[in-house]
Amino acid sequence: MIVSHLISGLGNQMFQFAAAYSLAKKKGTDWALDTTWYYQNIEKMSPRLFELASFGFPIKVATAKEIDYYTHFGEHNVLERVVRKIKSYEPYYKQKFYKEPHFHFDTNFWNASKDCYLYGFWQSDKYFYPYADEIRNIFKGKFPFNNANQQVIHQIKDQNQTAVSVHIRRGDMVHNPEVMKIHGFCTLDYYLEASNYLLERFKNVRFFVFSDEPEWCRANFKPKADVIIVDHNQGLEGYNDIRLMAQCSHHIIPNSSFSWWGAWLNSDPNKLVIAPKRWFAIDVSM
Repeated sequence: MIVSHLISGLGNQMFQFAAAYSLAKKKGTDWALDTTWYYQNIEKMSPRLFELASFGFPIKVATAKEIDYYTHFGEHNVLERVVRKIKSYEPYYKQKFYKEPHFHFDTNFWNASKDCYLYGFWQSDKYFYPYADEIRNIFKGKFPFNNANQQVIHQIKDQNQTAVSVHIRRGDMVHNPEVMKIHGFCTLDYYLEASNYLLERFKNVRFFVFSDEPEWCRANFKPKADVIIVDHNQGLEGYNDIRLMAQCSHHIIPNSSFSWWGAWLNSDPNKLVIAPKRWFAIDVSM
C-alpha cells in the first residue's frame, strides 16, 4: 500500500494525493491518505481544513494501525527493530518511510517500494504525468456547479471575449511574518504587468479574479479591461474556484499551489500561464 501524509491547504493536498494515486497505479497496489494533521491540536502557522473530499471522489483514509506501521515500523518488537536497522541501509526511496529529499522532482520516485509512506509536498506534475488524464478527470469534481457558479461559467464561456483567471493570494502571505519570510508574495505591480502582457496579445480580455481578500482586489486591481471578482465560494466550497479557473483560457497565478492546479487542469495546449520566477522567498533546497 502507498500511504500519503496530507498537510497544508487544498493545493498541497491535491499534489500529495496525485503522487500517491499515481505511484499506487504504477506499482499495482492500493493507496490511502493520512489525514491526522488536520485533527491534531497543535498550533499551525496557517490553519487549514481537509478539503480534498469536496471533489466527491472516494477517499481512502489510512487507519491508525496502518499509519503506525509505516511511521514506527514495529519499534516495540526486538526482531522488527533488527529488521528495521537492516532496512535502514537500503536506498531512501526503497524504505517504508519515503521522505521527499528536496523540492524539485526526485528522479527516484518511480523506483519507490510498493509498500511505503510518502512524506512531502511532491509539487511537480512529473510525479503523476503518466496518469494526467485520470487526475484531471478526478479533479473535475463529482457534483454539478450551483447557480452562482453556473453564472460565472456562462461568463467565462462567452465567445466574444478572452477569459483570464487571476489568483491574488494575500492572507497569511501578507499578514503572517513567518509565512511571508518563507514564501514572500506577489505585488500589485506583478499582477498589473502580467495583465498588461495579456492585454497586448489578446482582444476583449476579461479578468476573473479569485482571492482571499476580494475587497482589496476591488480597490486596487484595476487593469484596462473588464474585471469580475469571484468571491462566493467560501470554506469547503473553495475547490469550486479551482474548477472555475480551469475553465478560463489563460491564467495569472502567484506562488500558490491552489492556482497552479487551476491552470494545470486547463488542458488546452494553447493556454498561457504567467507565474513568478521564484516560488519561495528563501532558499528551500534540502
